[in-house]
Amino acid sequence: MEKNYFLPVFLLSSLLLLCTIKSNAQLVILTPNDTAVCGPLTLHAAVTVTPSAVVNPVDDDYAPNTSPIGFTFSFYGVNYTRCLVSSNGYVSFNLADSGQGSAWSLTAAGGLPGNTACVNSICGVYEDIYLVNSGSIETYTVGAAPFRKFCVNFCSCPMFLPSLGCNDLETFQVVLYETTNNIEVHITNKHSCSAWNGGLAIEGVQNAAGTIGTPVAGRNNSVWTATNDAYRFVPSGATYTVSSIPYGPIPDVTPGTVYWYQGTTLLGTGLNYTVNPTGVTTYTALFPSTTCGNLDTVSAQVEILMAPGMILRARVTQPSTCGACDGEITLLGMTPNSIDSIHYMKNAIWQPVIPYHTAADSFGYIPALCAGIYDSIKATAGGCPSNILGPINLINPPIFAGFTDSISFGCKADTVLFKNLSSSPGAKTILYTWSYADSTYDTVTTPVHIYPKQGIYNVQLKISNTYCMDSITHPVNLRHALHSKFQLPEELLCQEQSFALTNNSTDTTRPNTAIDPTGNGVPPSYYWNFGDGYTDSTFSPTFAYNFNDTGSYNITLIVKDFVPCYDTSVSIVTVISKPHTYNMDSTFCSPNTTIPIGIVINNADSYKWSTGAITSTIIPDTEGVYTVTETNHCGTELSSVNVKLDDCDKCLFVPSAFTPNDDGLNDVFHARMLCPIRYYSMKIFNRYGQMVYTSVYLNQGWDGKFNGVPADIGTYLYEITYTPDLLNAHQLYRKGDITLVR
Repeated sequence: MEKNYFLPVFLLSSLLLLCTIKSNAQLVILTPNDTAVCGPLTLHAAVTVTPSAVVNPVDDDYAPNTSPIGFTFSFYGVNYTRCLVSSNGYVSFNLADSGQGSAWSLTAAGGLPGNTACVNSICGVYEDIYLVNSGSIETYTVGAAPFRKFCVNFCSCPMFLPSLGCNDLETFQVVLYETTNNIEVHITNKHSCSAWNGGLAIEGVQNAAGTIGTPVAGRNNSVWTATNDAYRFVPSGATYTVSSIPYGPIPDVTPGTVYWYQGTTLLGTGLNYTVNPTGVTTYTALFPSTTCGNLDTVSAQVEILMAPGMILRARVTQPSTCGACDGEITLLGMTPNSIDSIHYMKNAIWQPVIPYHTAADSFGYIPALCAGIYDSIKATAGGCPSNILGPINLINPPIFAGFTDSISFGCKADTVLFKNLSSSPGAKTILYTWSYADSTYDTVTTPVHIYPKQGIYNVQLKISNTYCMDSITHPVNLRHALHSKFQLPEELLCQEQSFALTNNSTDTTRPNTAIDPTGNGVPPSYYWNFGDGYTDSTFSPTFAYNFNDTGSYNITLIVKDFVPCYDTSVSIVTVISKPHTYNMDSTFCSPNTTIPIGIVINNADSYKWSTGAITSTIIPDTEGVYTVTETNHCGTELSSVNVKLDDCDKCLFVPSAFTPNDDGLNDVFHARMLCPIRYYSMKIFNRYGQMVYTSVYLNQGWDGKFNGVPADIGTYLYEITYTPDLLNAHQLYRKGDITLVR
């Protein structure tokens, strides 16, 4: 299977040599020191590293000899130049254990850290491996300092024990990196056999004391399998961090025939090959390589540049701010003190050639560049082109419009604080334009705006650095209007009639809801007052309520939201009683007295008297029984009245004089009633119209004093109002004179 890897190239002349080597093998392309300008060139290939021989350990022991790493490698802060390979799948730095036994049991040993069998070790696939009949282990060092790599390959190693059914073969590689001290484990095949050792295995690293260890998740003394996967362990302080990486083991290198290609065309074979390029050309060298005996193809590439001494490099200065055309590409490596020309494309369009007379510093400049893709950049001197640079992307620094809002809700107006999050790197001036979506605008950086009306406002912020512009529109939700509303079953109710209410309160911008737009989840609260002393705080009282007494009641609903704001609705309900049967003998004070029907609060809708009258009252002209049929919202009843006529004014007796001289005789002036009464009021005035006495008690009279002082002898005026205790008797009034004598 072919793998692709990359390795730096040795430069042995002023030509730029870019060498890409498959599988990180050590194929190096060399070039002569005296390369002709725009002429033939002989390419040379060389293999710089040969695999090391390795002596395999036998079953369950360490290799009899330590293996040279080829460079100094630091493991948990300790430097090593050699290591020791265990037949059970791990690399140890306990060099004194060479030729000793290697523990194989994992069922009771535990994972990392704490497993004493693999302290100071790198566990590639630590399990019970059986190398008696087949399988091999090889080590080798590849690469050039300071980036060499030491590899340990476990090739087609059987597990213990085939006779138990553990017939799969394990192939994996442990790689140590020079300078970075990174560790990689590349697993081609890892199987599991529960018939032996519990099927357990470990992949990870552990320090010499066994107190610090970094295993791969899910592979710490557990049952697991893997195919074509890899993990990298990177030193981090006193421990390691582990991460998954692409699978790609590093093969060993065996010198053989080198094949030279230009594109897909085979040019020839051999370590040396002469080419005569007519322009910038890439040549590829291929030769075979193996890992664990598997054939792989390793390649290297070299790019020939046709202008010796014109190996250009680019230094890029990006535009200072969005839209500014002050970017620059500086070309380093131009021929000093010569007349050059610079060619380049912008956004796939050739730009005017720049004639350039370089100074001794070998610098060339493409100035005043706007953002864009610059490609095919080259210089020519003496008719030979330089290498080609590009694409180089000059990018506008971002300009970003952004803001957040913070709302202070109110009942009459909402206040919004806008926090400006906009940015324009490098800009000296940034202009802001706020559109509040209510026909008002602002240009401050961080504004505060008051909205007198509720609603959803799509607020827009535009920013400009005089070159570029960006904008953002963000809705600001200021909807929180409450509407208190409820529905009565009817406005006229009967006494003790049960009824229920329907709450139709709404947030007028969110039908049938009252939502807190801040998202705090604070629901509105409700307060009901039924006008008879009863209150409730539920959304809609679910029980049937009734009024015990007749009359008019104001039912009130107050709704409060999270601000808090309030809204109130009131409905008036009238409670009436069912008509009452009214049978009793009644004496009226005089003929022609109006007889009202039943009880006044009956609120009858229709009447029908035994006389044929349909009015609410009649005037009887004779004594006798009068009946009336009363009908209202609550039902129909029959009432009757036995009318007897009498002169009720004879009930009152008023004396004409009194003597308040404290002799116990006729000292108090008061009226006397000769029949029962329901109401009584007496007022006394002097001759100047000044009231000197008043009382509503029949048994309480005037003692002849005014403000505690005996009143003058003389004539006084009295006014008496009273009502006889007869059915619907009229209120009567009498006035006259009274003489005060001492």
